[in-house]
Amino acid sequence: LSLSLGFCSPFPKIQRSNVASRVVLNAQASSSTPTSSYLATCIPGLSEILADELSEIHSEIVDISTSGNAAVTFRATREASLYALCWVRTAHRILELVPASDQAEIYDRNDLMEFIKHEVNVKDLLGDGKGGL
Repeated sequence: LSLSLGFCSPFPKIQRSNVASRVVLNAQASSSTPTSSYLATCIPGLSEILADELSEIHSEIVDISTSGNAAVTFRATREASLYALCWVRTAHRILELVPASDQAEIYDRNDLMEFIKHEVNVKDLLGDGKGGL
């Protein structure tokens, strides 16, 4: 069984060797740029295709791995994640993962509020309220 997707790409096909050299060059240039964790969802069965697309679309998208058959996790800079949000064709959503804890006991909205107060840096996530992020 072969699956052929007839999409027209807005950018030229990148050869694997070019991707590897771009990753090395950009990793050296942006090693101090902070990255965040993301989850991209897709149609069940397309996670491998989505992972390949993410690896080719931007060099600052790293640590790509499938999560089941309908999602892909990865790390990226803010710029790379926004670029992926605009140009990835196989993803339904791209979600930024905020802190999680196996030890937190969240049973109601007050527990959730306490968890967010202590574990999530809201200013970094939403901005400082003075305009812009």
